Amino acid sequence: MGLVDSGAVHSSYISLALALHLDKLKVLKQVVNKRVCTGIKGSQQCSDSSYAYDIQFDFVNERTLIKENLTIRAQVIDSQFDLIIGQPDIFQFDLAYKFPSLFSKKWSDDQLIERQDEDQKIMQAMCSVTCVDCKHSQVAANPVHCEPLVEKLIVAKEALLDRIEHDWDMIDEPDRPWEATSMPSETSEGMGKEYVNRVPDDQIHGTDAFKERIRTLLDQYETVFRAQLTPEPAALPCFQLVVDTDKWLATAGG
Repeated sequence: MGLVDSGAVHSSYISLALALHLDKLKVLKQVVNKRVCTGIKGSQQCSDSSYAYDIQFDFVNERTLIKENLTIRAQVIDSQFDLIIGQPDIFQFDLAYKFPSLFSKKWSDDQLIERQDEDQKIMQAMCSVTCVDCKHSQVAANPVHCEPLVEKLIVAKEALLDRIEHDWDMIDEPDRPWEATSMPSETSEGMGKEYVNRVPDDQIHGTDAFKERIRTLLDQYETVFRAQLTPEPAALPCFQLVVDTDKWLATAGG
């Protein structure tokens, strides 16, 4: 938490807590040996300030909206504010001019009026179209009722996305063997050449006895172990996806 304090007439200051954090970061500190007293009359509250740090920070000039930076030397005191920018630095860096919202009510009021004027111009532009070479206003082809500016910022997703043709997920259409008009014979018996759906011998591995048992099993169930699908689909139950409806419809943010 920071404070711009023109009543701090001698210096700028940082808190003990911030100084301890800077020490852990091994930031170079300066020996000052100053005595800091409160400005309240009759108060005897004074404390010694032995060290100071050079603090550099960036800020945006409220008048020019340009990013600037400055370096101040801040003494360490026991303060509830992490940073107090005192009168010497306010004067040296023209902070009263660069931060008019902190020192001028008139400037703040003028800025509010300007923002309201800009919002009104945007609202008028949304509700009508103005000629370039004339002074009158033409009603838009599809007139809309003027709404609060914030509601105009909410648009449908279709307005932000370009429409494209469906690319079918870049997947080529596979063959549909189950729609074929003719199929090879269901058995290899009596055929002069090796049946096209028969599993080749070189794809069966293991001992000779094991391969012989596998070949017998494959030949016995040749209609199951085949390379081509049959026109009749397999009698398998439909897959059902069971979900928790409440969790399915819940948003990621809760």
